[in-house]
Amino acid sequence: MALAGVSAANLAADLLALQRLVMNKGVDNGSSDDGEYKKPKSNISGKEGAKDVPSWAKGNKPRIGENGDKFARRLLDEKYGKGNYSTKSNTEYSKIAKWGNRAFE
Repeated sequence: MALAGVSAANLAADLLALQRLVMNKGVDNGSSDDGEYKKPKSNISGKEGAKDVPSWAKGNKPRIGENGDKFARRLLDEKYGKGNYSTKSNTEYSKIAKWGNRAFE
């Protein structure tokens, strides 16, 4: 019976680790801020908050001390690889950068 208790404890620890991995998207970029994220601004319109972002980017938040440009580069580097995307106007990069600058405090 003791073995069953150990297995349950290991399962609980593994599930907690998996939850953390999913919440952090499993990315270790060497950042020392330990996942401190900006909070979304409340009561802002879609245009004011630049909420026209790619659906895959929703659910992400800029880290404290990270501006919109760094936020956009981090997300796009994770998705496409370092620098493998356009930074011109009306691209995923520009939409995410605006969203990061306008929709979070």
